[in-house]
Amino acid sequence: MAIDSTERIVVQVTSKEKKAIVEKAKKLGVPVSKLMRRGARTYKSEAEDYEVGVVAGAAKAAVRACIRLNRLPPDIC
Repeated sequence: MAIDSTERIVVQVTSKEKKAIVEKAKKLGVPVSKLMRRGARTYKSEAEDYEVGVVAGAAKAAVRACIRLNRLPPDIC
């Protein structure tokens, strides 16, 4: 099994941001690097959230329209 080599990424933050990151890592009991990797993996942009909201809104509107046309039972909403 091949082992990936370790790479370094330098991230510039303010002293206030650094303090908050370090405190969060301590609170969670993980190294800062692990916290940053987890954050990067789970990050979702506001644009993604907006797109999901648009799709969900359209789906709800379609279900309501079907109910109005008596094509779906009301308990589906």
